[in-house]
Amino acid sequence: MKKGLKVFALVAVTLIVQRLLGHPRILPLATAFLLPMPWIIGPPLLGFDRRWYWLSFPIGLGWDLFFEPIVGIGAIAWSAAALMIWTGTSIAAERRTCAWFAAGAGGAVVFWLIRSICFLPLDLPGTPTWSWIGISALLTGVWCAAVHTVMVLDLPARWRQRQARRLRL
Repeated sequence: MKKGLKVFALVAVTLIVQRLLGHPRILPLATAFLLPMPWIIGPPLLGFDRRWYWLSFPIGLGWDLFFEPIVGIGAIAWSAAALMIWTGTSIAAERRTCAWFAAGAGGAVVFWLIRSICFLPLDLPGTPTWSWIGISALLTGVWCAAVHTVMVLDLPARWRQRQARRLRL
């Protein structure tokens, strides 16, 4: 499978799982996780080229189709979070797990604030409280740090090495 198609499929699966977490029978705090955030903070923290932030726009449009009453708000909010992360990673050269936590939490705060600002003139319900934004930032930061930890551990490569050693014996 080509790399672009694989990323598209993984982002779509992430948005679908995010939608399932928003189901009323799931825990209320499950919707505080912003599962697509590692797709936004990962490329700049991993040192990929500067065109990665264009990925935030289709993620935002997918977010709009799944979650928002009006198309455009999610694209604006995810793009703002991506630009904030891009600015922050160009200033700080930190790449450890704590940077993934901080970038995920910061991206979540920017996402919810921009989304709330977009809802203000429309007079629509759905503006989160400050405690909700804080909980979402904490949980999203933990989620992003967990994704980085799994990437650092590189379990598939370790499994292949183990299998190769076992076959040599």
